[in-house]
Amino acid sequence: SVCYSVLDPERRVLRLARAGHNPVVLFNPKRRPNLRTFEPPGMALGMDAGDLFDRTLEEISIQLRPGDLVFQYTDGASECLNEAKEEMGAERLHEVIRQFGKEEAEYVIFRVVKALEDFRAAARYADDVTLLAVKVL
Repeated sequence: SVCYSVLDPERRVLRLARAGHNPVVLFNPKRRPNLRTFEPPGMALGMDAGDLFDRTLEEISIQLRPGDLVFQYTDGASECLNEAKEEMGAERLHEVIRQFGKEEAEYVIFRVVKALEDFRAAARYADDVTLLAVKVL
């Protein structure tokens, strides 16, 4: 899977397309709702080499505002397992973002990593975890 994003910082526009990847999270305490996910259609890479892939892929644009936090993650974060074999899940990740999303992007990533570590405890990671956060000033 992949998520392709292009940020135009001057116009504060994020263009993105997903090919089977996790949703993109947008958080801003001043927006209603304060947390939204964006899941434009798109099939995972390698599932079709041509027309079907092209027809299912959709690019969207998001107009960003000051205070917005754009957060992307791989499934290793949402599918992180604890010792009871429960998944961290998107909702738990969203709660961390809601709690700390008004802070700097680097701190949000720190808190998400801490939440993953606390959640999994002694369980081992079964997949890679990649996190990306961008804060709009």
